[in-house]
Amino acid sequence: MLDPSTMAVCQLGVFDLRLGRIEEAAAELSTCVAQMPAPTNDIERRRYEVRRADLAAVRQRVAELHVSAPPGTARLLVDGREVSAGGPVFVAPGQHEVTATGKQGQLVPPA
Repeated sequence: MLDPSTMAVCQLGVFDLRLGRIEEAAAELSTCVAQMPAPTNDIERRRYEVRRADLAAVRQRVAELHVSAPPGTARLLVDGREVSAGGPVFVAPGQHEVTATGKQGQLVPPA
């Protein structure tokens, strides 16, 4: 696994935003803004402000879910995409399917 640099995550967020992949852009820009160090000059300040504006724009187009996994859950999926329990999951407006499966692949009922 690679641990992408803050700059790389920021660039991915901008790229996904321009491609209209708003869920991915929201996650990447959230990480970007959270990891950006405090600006020390005008160029860094401008970059910081632009990324925060990008994040604010994309956050208006998505919802943020925090999903809790029932006991015995091995995998947690939102719309077929594996997610971490408790962490933010960004989704486009509309209905979504949340699925929890156990170690044997069986569905885990809600608690």
